[in-house]
Amino acid sequence: MAIVVSLGEAVVVKKVLLAVVLVVTLFAVGSLAKPYTSIPWLYGAMILVQTPSVDQQRLIDQASRAVGDVFSFWDLPTPTPDTGRATPPQTDSQEYSDTWSSMLTQSPSLMLPRWVGSSQGTSGALQEANPCLSPWEEEHGIAFPGEDEEHLMLVPCPTWRGWRIMPLSIGVFPSREQLNRLFRNYTFSAFFGGVSPMDIYRAQDTGQKERYELLRLFPYRATVIMSADYRIHLLVHELTHWASWLWCERNGGDLFSLPRLIIEGFADYTADSLMHDDSWTRIAAAWAQQGGDLTDVPRPLTYQVGTSIVSLLVQEEGKDSFLEMLSDPAVDWDAVIPSLTPKWRASLGDVEFSTGDMSMYRAVLQGLALCRNLLAPVLPREAYDIVDRLYDGRGTMEDIDRFWKLVSQIPPKPSEEIWQEMIARIPSFMIVQSKDSDPDIRMVRARLQVKLEKYADNRDWQSFYTTFIEALRKVVAHYGTG
Repeated sequence: MAIVVSLGEAVVVKKVLLAVVLVVTLFAVGSLAKPYTSIPWLYGAMILVQTPSVDQQRLIDQASRAVGDVFSFWDLPTPTPDTGRATPPQTDSQEYSDTWSSMLTQSPSLMLPRWVGSSQGTSGALQEANPCLSPWEEEHGIAFPGEDEEHLMLVPCPTWRGWRIMPLSIGVFPSREQLNRLFRNYTFSAFFGGVSPMDIYRAQDTGQKERYELLRLFPYRATVIMSADYRIHLLVHELTHWASWLWCERNGGDLFSLPRLIIEGFADYTADSLMHDDSWTRIAAAWAQQGGDLTDVPRPLTYQVGTSIVSLLVQEEGKDSFLEMLSDPAVDWDAVIPSLTPKWRASLGDVEFSTGDMSMYRAVLQGLALCRNLLAPVLPREAYDIVDRLYDGRGTMEDIDRFWKLVSQIPPKPSEEIWQEMIARIPSFMIVQSKDSDPDIRMVRARLQVKLEKYADNRDWQSFYTTFIEALRKVVAHYGTG
């Protein structure tokens, strides 16, 4: 059965075909030595990248328990695994690719996601069946890396609220350093969303073979990626992104069109509630009591202030009504969030602070945890411990001053390996700036980045490091040090 589309839609379909075929063939291409261990779990697949020593059963148990906790917290049913196929079948990857491509030519409506050729797209209206899956995928499952390069496994799609849904994959890397290096972004410790097939293709097309080998393991949107030293709070946070994405998709919304204050606030509110962590209250209250409002929240306070917004909305509207707002495309969040400012301030007006609380607030405002990660290759141990103490609420303002004094001392000239690690961090300043509402930061960042690249090319360590610290202060930490 052919799919009839207009000329404009044909361009979209062509792009989708390219992306879909790319995903299908990702696991059928010959590769280097196998860089991963792939294991099925209740809701999808775990892909352990160069981490054979990870306690697999502990990871599976923690993730499975966290899924149940997240959905139960919001009074939602937990996705139902396909227990009839607890052990996904292994199939020859090249044979699968050939068969799939042949069927795509003969019966495209069975193989392509349902939204292709649809005027409704994937949001804005309730759908009887999941528009992001094809009928064939719903019946047979989704292809994931198999036991070796010659095989892949077909992971069955769980069921949720009458839908077959994309299986969830969890990618685990040995360390945050390796994870950040792969994605060329040192500003995160975990994320939900997978890797764009186009980005995977670009890595292959430009000869980045080793990078391509790892990126191609995560082509699906329903993906959590983190390091092996994750904390339970972080795992719950990322699984909440999955739950909120499912909720929005099922109810005609689009999670990724929402403001970051709501996206991250929803995830952190859930994780903080389940972990009984109320540290966000003091940080949000410090901002509110110092005259801050909700129209221009500093980038480093996104998570804590976002949590306070979600907490207020849940208290006022209830969980069910808040979820309805989350998935309703008609909600104007640009109007809703500022309108909450008076009630938001009032809800935090009675919060009292200890010395440690105010130091923690200042450390978060300056983004010291991110500064620490950007300086990790050359960071003194004392500075590392200071950040831990501050974020635990045990620090002082003197600790913050001590941190900057320590990191401002130029370390000895590094090895070429350390040079490469520091150079790899330069683009992260642009990533930080892109999420900042302060328009002046763009030009500051651009000027400093040019200088950093010049000093790196000349291997001028003293100038490079001095400029790097200046970039930390003026781009990452400018809200608290300017």
